[in-house]
Amino acid sequence: MAGRTYTTSEKAQRARLLAKGAKGAKGAYGDLSSIERQLDRIDRVAADRYEREQRALERQLDLAKDELAAAKAAEKTARPD
Repeated sequence: MAGRTYTTSEKAQRARLLAKGAKGAKGAYGDLSSIERQLDRIDRVAADRYEREQRALERQLDLAKDELAAAKAAEKTARPD
């Protein structure tokens, strides 16, 4: 599943660009390709950020599982006193 993580600034910039594009669709701006390129760039950066964050979360989860397994093994092998 591909997702995107936008910063607050990116959300605001996208909203401005989308509003500008909506006005342009009515003929006020003409060529909308620069708006589309800017939106595509923001989307690519946000998608890359999302993927990096997901990989980092997966690494943290794996580490937590390893720590839990080590603690369980230590508990099972501990000598009762």
